[in-house]
Amino acid sequence: MHRWHWLAALLVVGASASARASEGVSDDAGAERSRFARPALALHLGLGEPVGWAGLELDWAFGSRFSLAGGAGVGGYGDPQVAVTARVRAAGRRWAAGLGAGSSLGPHTWKEVVFWRDSESELPKKEWDLAFWLNAEGFVELRTHAGFLWRTTLGYGYLLNTSDGTCVVDIDHCNTEHKDDGSSIYLGFAFGYVFR
Repeated sequence: MHRWHWLAALLVVGASASARASEGVSDDAGAERSRFARPALALHLGLGEPVGWAGLELDWAFGSRFSLAGGAGVGGYGDPQVAVTARVRAAGRRWAAGLGAGSSLGPHTWKEVVFWRDSESELPKKEWDLAFWLNAEGFVELRTHAGFLWRTTLGYGYLLNTSDGTCVVDIDHCNTEHKDDGSSIYLGFAFGYVFR
C-alpha cells in the first residue's frame, strides 16, 4: 500500500509542478501582451498627419485592445494642430495591427499639385483659418520589452468645412475647379516610449 501512496504523492507533486510551470508561461505571455495595455508617449513625423508634420501624442490604453490618444503639433506651414484619435488593436506579444478614427483641427493651407507650372507661386491655393477634420487610419505597431514604440500609419482626412476655405492664388480657377478640394491621404511614423 505504501507503494501506491508514494506513486499518488509523486503524481500530485508532478501535476502541481506542471501547473506552476504553465502558470509561469501564461504569466510571461500576459506580461508580454500587457505592454499594449500601457500608456505611451510618441513623437509623430509625417505627411499631413492629424497632429501635423511633427508633433507629440499621448496614447492612453484601456486594456491591450483599445486606446485613446491626444496630441498636438505643427503643420506644414508652421500652424498649430490638435488631434484626438481612438484606436483598436489586434495585439500579439510584440506586434499589433489596428484601425483608428478621430478628429483634428487647426489652420490649413491647400495647394494644387501639378508639374507643368513655371512657378510654384502660380499654383491654386486655399487657406482655412480653422479647418475641422474627421480622420480614419490603419496602422502597424511594435512595442519592445525595453519600452520602445514604433508605429506606421496610413490614413485619410476628410475636411468637414470645405466652404470655409479662401482662394488666395489663381482665384478664378481655384473657385471653379477646386471649390470642394482639401481632403487628403496622410502617412505617418511614430517613435516613442511605453511607460511601465
